[in-house]
Amino acid sequence: MSIASLVMEFFKKNKEFLPPQSSIPDFSKLVPEIYKILPSIIHHLTSAENSVKDMKNIPPALAEGIPLLSSFAQIFQKNKTGVELFFGLQNTPHTILFVFQNTNEIRATGGFIGSVGLATIQNGKLEKFEFQDVYDLDKHLKTTIPVPLEFSEITNRLFLRDSNFSLHFPDSAQRIQWFYEQESGKKVDTIVTINEEFFQWALSVAGPVTAGENVEITAENAIFTIMYLVEGKFFGKGFDGTSPKEFLGKLAPELVQKVLKNISLSDFARLLHLISQKHLLAWSSKPEIQNFFTDFHITGDVFSHFSAKNPQAIKDFFALSFTNIGSNKSDGFIQQNIEHTNIMAKDGTISGILHVTRTHTWGENEEALFSKLFSEFGTSATVGDFDLKNILGKGDNKVFTRIFLPPNIEITNAKGIFSGSVKTTQFPNYTELSFSFPKVPFAESRSIEIGYTLPQKGNILEFTALSQPGMRSQTLTASVLSETGTPVILTNPTLFSGEFLEDKSFLISPSSL
Repeated sequence: MSIASLVMEFFKKNKEFLPPQSSIPDFSKLVPEIYKILPSIIHHLTSAENSVKDMKNIPPALAEGIPLLSSFAQIFQKNKTGVELFFGLQNTPHTILFVFQNTNEIRATGGFIGSVGLATIQNGKLEKFEFQDVYDLDKHLKTTIPVPLEFSEITNRLFLRDSNFSLHFPDSAQRIQWFYEQESGKKVDTIVTINEEFFQWALSVAGPVTAGENVEITAENAIFTIMYLVEGKFFGKGFDGTSPKEFLGKLAPELVQKVLKNISLSDFARLLHLISQKHLLAWSSKPEIQNFFTDFHITGDVFSHFSAKNPQAIKDFFALSFTNIGSNKSDGFIQQNIEHTNIMAKDGTISGILHVTRTHTWGENEEALFSKLFSEFGTSATVGDFDLKNILGKGDNKVFTRIFLPPNIEITNAKGIFSGSVKTTQFPNYTELSFSFPKVPFAESRSIEIGYTLPQKGNILEFTALSQPGMRSQTLTASVLSETGTPVILTNPTLFSGEFLEDKSFLISPSSL
């Protein structure tokens, strides 16, 4: 029996799982049934994956989707207990805090926390979902928590909205959990972060929705339009007296229903691709669920990448963490280009040069969309045309920067950074450089460069570049040169050049020299 036949046979026996009869599946029945047929599904997916390798001119979505589905199925098979706990199938309710981040205002784990949704799942069913604005929650924090260095210019207290400042997601997730429990008085088992990329994906599957009285929100205009409505504070403008954020909370069930009804294999492949780009991260205080997340590579664990997988290799790496500091939504219009070069000397000395350029790209398309929205909604009494445009992204971009490099390195140069402004902190597994990146005005670029030398010597190099969660416009060029400036890998010094939205890792060994 083919995999398609297996799936059809399953749904013939379980018609209640199919839309539109049931917009939300009954997971108390669905999960056990899936585990019954999972071995057969894995067998057929493995066969399909092997067949795809030998096929020519196969559609990209299929070539990518089948291996992803196969990996997905095997992870589910391995983590049966974790999956059951996730859906509350062991007579224990599972509470999940969905944290909605805005990547246009970049933060370490993806973006500014604007709102959250608390979901309670028990016996495979969604028992409750509460959508809350983060500022409403932050009003209830009684404890004063000092801020880290990046927030010292804009506030003297830490709240839930600023709690995701650690690039290592398990640290940020536990901090989010603590702040939410302090501010709401409710316990949480699991933290899941998502951003507007998921909303765009859902709209691309479900189709357009209408905001207020007359504004159609599509996958193409969703991010900018919603920011316009939210930042303009358009209470009552076709929203029945509610705010646009409340509208989004009410919209969620409708979107879920339409997505479940319309989703295709290629849509699912695109969803998994978004996950691989860290647009979703998850952490749980329940070990079995956390193991499931770990196998699915969605835990945002940074520290595990700081050690060499090859015991003979010298490890070099970088990770960048940018935090928007009072520059509104301008990160949505920043194109970031990163160049990293390793230089390998004859005596085994290995050096690195990291060059980062940030360019402000607000242009004619944004001006046209703003004008369209302005003509339909105008501006509120509290936010004028000029101010709203700057809030939405045209204003200067200013970010606090943390760069993570190997431990015990020697910094040889720091260009483009104000003299004396770089703070260097040594940790057992990494060196952290922290400073304010030069302010980037509209239609301009700014760059910085860090040079360093690794403490160990050798001729086997393992290099890893870690992408910050939530990045949407970023490129990387990684190269390796000899001390004379000639390539050390065949005739081409470039290891990688292209879009940098996923982590990259390379091994340069004597066989390649």
